[in-house]
Amino acid sequence: MELRIPFFTNVDIGQDIYQKCAGEIAGEMQNELAVHRQSRSWRFLSTLFSQVNDSIPPGLINFSAAWFMLGREGREDSLITSPILRSARGKQWMRDMAEAGTLLSGVLRIMHPDQYRMGYEVMTGLMHYEQVNLALSTWPSVFNAATVISNRCCPMHRDNKGSFPLFDILISTGDYSNAPISILPVGIQFPNSPGSMCGFSGFGFRHGVAGADGARICHAFYMRRELQIFTGVVPCSWMTQDVYRRWIGESIGRSRFHWKLDIDNI
Repeated sequence: MELRIPFFTNVDIGQDIYQKCAGEIAGEMQNELAVHRQSRSWRFLSTLFSQVNDSIPPGLINFSAAWFMLGREGREDSLITSPILRSARGKQWMRDMAEAGTLLSGVLRIMHPDQYRMGYEVMTGLMHYEQVNLALSTWPSVFNAATVISNRCCPMHRDNKGSFPLFDILISTGDYSNAPISILPVGIQFPNSPGSMCGFSGFGFRHGVAGADGARICHAFYMRRELQIFTGVVPCSWMTQDVYRRWIGESIGRSRFHWKLDIDNI
């Protein structure tokens, strides 16, 4: 269930995202942290964040082109776009992430073809709803949600709103060292160096990230099961070798063995 590969073939792309993220939404992340300062969730604990430099303040912000109003999950009239994505800065973030998001979707299509299929069908289904289709037309990947975190260490935890069969993908960028990611109970630890990506089941495995020596921004992409249920898309199962055999067999049988991304049609 574990895969880690170099994220960008061109390291300048990763650095470009880091700089643009710092410029476009750094203030928004800091504001979000201030709003939730009284939250009981460990995710907003001030002791986990560090002020590394003035250009990259500590913070956290969630993005979703389509989600539900609090307490009204699954209702069509409560389907909305995250407020940040309706702002100029949020729209610019989506444009800045377009290339990385397309690459991310392609990587998922190799890692877990059925999850890619499910994510694509969910996004396509959501396009029928006028209140969210504008943001969806610019949303950068088949993952339907993302969290951007700057300069925070992360204690061991599971992402309880996730789902067992699904991969989450974490992208780390910045100018830092010594921020390994640990995954239990398999006892694996990776360096998590700048420009790297780690994909695994955040719901299935407890995981954590040590505090970095330097400035670090993490983009966490994931899928919310409630949107899959809402759109009526058939859920995917665990990734196994049989999935690869089926996909390759179908592709060869229909003379369409290719890896062309469908993300441009979302």
